Amino acid sequence: MLCSAPSYSLFPLENDTIKHRVFVTANTADIEEDSIIYTELKNLFSANPEPFTFIISGDLISEDITQENASFQIAKIRKLLETSSGSENGRVVVIPGERDWADSGEEGWKSVKELEKRVKDLGYSHVTWANKKGCPGPRVIKLNPSLLLVTINTQWWNHPYDKPKPVDAKCDVITDIDFQEALEDVLDENKDKNILIATLSYHLSG
Repeated sequence: MLCSAPSYSLFPLENDTIKHRVFVTANTADIEEDSIIYTELKNLFSANPEPFTFIISGDLISEDITQENASFQIAKIRKLLETSSGSENGRVVVIPGERDWADSGEEGWKSVKELEKRVKDLGYSHVTWANKKGCPGPRVIKLNPSLLLVTINTQWWNHPYDKPKPVDAKCDVITDIDFQEALEDVLDENKDKNILIATLSYHLSG
């Protein structure tokens, strides 16, 4: 599913000027390699002259990224990212999902760090990995002077196995209290701005 919203109003008036568009999708792991969605996305992004952000909210992979079939999965991710690579005013923000954390399995943290590395290795300057090293966030990404994107890696709370901990010193924020304070600071310091909060998606089977 792909959703979009303008930056200033969900229901802009007829004479409103859209200054930034935000598109959101998730669960892209199951898209077939020959799916028409890649062409449709490229056409959609090319047809919009305004700056835009394409948020991929999780589940880029369906199987262990460290296995032999990883090259096939990375090829699909590359094809998805390339849909916006030709747009000068476009950027992509990736938030890993539950399946990217190995379906909340024991190798989840290892999996999501490997996926982050593989996506960065693709070398797309317009692609941003939202919350690095499996950290919970919040991370603030400035989309334009009046619009902020705040990304949160909610899987950090749900993951039952190894993940960044206070003793690791890998994340700026790592406790519930610190996270709450950091998020409240962002909201308090930016009351004059529009704020979008994005988290990961969850794959529902059955």
